[in-house]
Amino acid sequence: MYAKQSRIGYYMLYYLKVGKIVDDKMSTYKDFCKTLENRDIESCLMTDLRLCQEDDVRLFTYLIPDIYTQFPNIAIGSAELLHLIVSSIDGSQLQDLVCQILQGHLIMFRKDSFLSILNASLEWETIEQYFLWQLIAAHNIPVEHIMPILPKLEFQTHAEALSSILIQLKQECPSAELLRPIFCRECKKHDYFSVSILKYWAQEYEDKLADLVLAQISKSNPSTPNRKRQRSTSTSISANKKENPTIEQTLSHLDHMRQVCRNISFITHESMQQALQYVQCNCTDSIKMKYGDLLALAEDFEDVKTTRVLRGRTKANTSPKPTASKQKKSPAQAPSDSSSESSEDEIVKPKTKKRKRGATPLDEDEDD
Repeated sequence: MYAKQSRIGYYMLYYLKVGKIVDDKMSTYKDFCKTLENRDIESCLMTDLRLCQEDDVRLFTYLIPDIYTQFPNIAIGSAELLHLIVSSIDGSQLQDLVCQILQGHLIMFRKDSFLSILNASLEWETIEQYFLWQLIAAHNIPVEHIMPILPKLEFQTHAEALSSILIQLKQECPSAELLRPIFCRECKKHDYFSVSILKYWAQEYEDKLADLVLAQISKSNPSTPNRKRQRSTSTSISANKKENPTIEQTLSHLDHMRQVCRNISFITHESMQQALQYVQCNCTDSIKMKYGDLLALAEDFEDVKTTRVLRGRTKANTSPKPTASKQKKSPAQAPSDSSSESSEDEIVKPKTKKRKRGATPLDEDEDD
């Protein structure tokens, strides 16, 4: 029967979907696939769905939620099925799938196979990739699960993936987990991915980003610039740890940001100045020479701070002069008070003498 009518497979899928069977509604289809010689369920399912997609895209889209629900081990994580979907649907059918996802009727991705799907999608057409990223966004997948693919992406070649990741990063607050793969990404002259997101975060989360950069640079070991060599001699436990960018990798992105962006006020942030000063004190001369223009911003900032301090001291020396004169007057007033007290003593003493003199005549009068 299958040889004479090859479309009987997806006809059966449609019949079982609209039927009233609740428990294991696709068991009949599975039994049918087992009767075919040299065919397993996965190959039968993909062949039937491909025929359905060619004959009727609307029916194909209608069947998709049940395919992922009833055949999760086959459908979820299948780059082939996803490519079949995004290569055939239009905007209206994409909207139907997004609605199904938001209602909780459709789950298309799994963590353990997600990166393999992203890698496979890099070879797809532009519209196919954008449809895929719409489905990814509908699933609300954490951006941390996407970041491991970042070092592999080329700015000129993988524009669809990079632009979609940028939009997702724009909605996130910077963190050490997000900065790590960004700084590990190779810095190239005409690659504006890292510059764009760092500049945006510097505008929206200046204090947090500056503190994160300082922490990243401070914990990097300038004496071991080659992480690959260190990683080859490390134990299996340390090999499982996430790779941290070197100081030179971090400086390369900051220097690119300095060259591209006109406003570099972020570099003058206190934490950023501490980070650059740490580099000046702990890094090799070759790194200092390579990023001399960037590190000079720390020196210029220190010069400005020193100038301000000197100006403040000058004002401090000049402004208290009136108070100093007052202080000079107050000691001058102190002797005058003492002199007045002594003068009062001198006045009092004659009065006592007068009282004595006055007292003697009274006595004389009494004698009289």
